[in-house]
Amino acid sequence: MLYPYDNFDRRINEGNKSPELSGWKQNNCPFKATGDQLTSLSKDKKAFLFNVKTVNIDKTTVAFSTLTDVYIVQEEDTITIYGLGITAISMTIKGKTNNTILLKPGTKSVLSTKLKK
Repeated sequence: MLYPYDNFDRRINEGNKSPELSGWKQNNCPFKATGDQLTSLSKDKKAFLFNVKTVNIDKTTVAFSTLTDVYIVQEEDTITIYGLGITAISMTIKGKTNNTILLKPGTKSVLSTKLKK
């Protein structure tokens, strides 16, 4: 059989509703998120979100100025958001602190969820 590229027979089968991805799960996000044809790939408290508009993590809501792609890591006292889109977008954060931050492609923003004393 002729394949279009090496390892084609071991590719991710896009027709499979629940592909095996070493523990990563498709569209089973640990965070509540909205978007246009939102797609997620998540494992534990980490998630790649594609076409996302808003994300709710615990008591923190992040609203993006436009649909975008992000990688989010939730740790004990922080939420780290990595910009995966191709343009800079603004993020409006509501929670322990209220703020608007510019997220550029390939950069990250670390949000503290720890209560101030």
